[in-house]
Amino acid sequence: MPAILAGFELDELKRQRDNEIDCDCWCAKDGAKALSERIENKVEASKERMHAATEDATRTAERLLKRGRNTCEDVLDNTTHQVKKFPIPALGVAFAAGALLGVLLPHKKT
Repeated sequence: MPAILAGFELDELKRQRDNEIDCDCWCAKDGAKALSERIENKVEASKERMHAATEDATRTAERLLKRGRNTCEDVLDNTTHQVKKFPIPALGVAFAAGALLGVLLPHKKT
């Protein structure tokens, strides 16, 4: 009789162990699923932040480009006005700049 009882107890202990393993598996699956959802939420939030940052950078670049273009146009208009107002000094400055560049920049001697 004790052998049968011992076998029954052994079977019961095995069943309890299997139930605990199943419980651990379910807990691990739930934990993995929760972790997966947290990671997915963080990735989505990061994507949204990157999209917003990209849009902000694009708007800033466009604004700076427009400002630079306007500044260049203003400088060109101002230069044109100064050349029309003072043609002889402007010609002298242009000649001096060309002569200086000709001396400073290397060139082939033939």
